Amino acid sequence: MYDEIKQLDADCNMSKYSNWKIRMLWYQLCIRVKYYDVLDDLFKFLEIYGCKKFVKLLYAEFKSSWPNMML
Repeated sequence: MYDEIKQLDADCNMSKYSNWKIRMLWYQLCIRVKYYDVLDDLFKFLEIYGCKKFVKLLYAEFKSSWPNMML
């Protein structure tokens, strides 16, 4: 799954979409498959659109997918 996500990002540049709903779903998927390459863009997204809704959803995704990261 990781390779497919990486290819999709290369082909479609998903992290640069202006639609925040698409990017939110994209980042959730990237967290699930541990696609590290997107983390810088994800954190920039949270700096710009860091409302409680996004932070909670992505934090929950990190917590379930990368429990060691949240220590």
